[in-house]
Amino acid sequence: VFRYTDVAVSLKKKNFIIKEVSDLKDKTIAAYQNATDLLGEAFGKMAESNPGYEEFAQPFITTNLVVKDRKDIRIGDIFIFLYDINRPLHKGKIRAEEFATHYIFPPVYSYMAFKDKKICEEFNRALKQIKENGTFEAVYRKYERYLRGIPEK
Repeated sequence: VFRYTDVAVSLKKKNFIIKEVSDLKDKTIAAYQNATDLLGEAFGKMAESNPGYEEFAQPFITTNLVVKDRKDIRIGDIFIFLYDINRPLHKGKIRAEEFATHYIFPPVYSYMAFKDKKICEEFNRALKQIKENGTFEAVYRKYERYLRGIPEK
């Protein structure tokens, strides 16, 4: 139901070219807790062999480490990153345009469970409808534009 889009984020001024997980091997990385369990075997192997790889329980820590240029890469959900840079600590001091977003992981979806089969069926029908009519994607696009500070069309 809810989409999480884990990405690698870096400062644009570093001019990193990151097209796949193996491109991270020589970078210092701040990732979310248990990322090695969730992002696949290749990512786990890269992290295990990378002395500059660390995981943190609080996402804003990973953001701060990249913002302050203490780590090369932040691994985590793009929306959480954009939210973090809009928090009072960073608001007005940095802009989303200062960062490169590297889409090297597939999106992950959360699931919902229902005790009532009828409610589940109604929910699934409504979800299918908003996916088919474009509302589902429009919500994600609008939220990302908002977090990036891009005015609505």
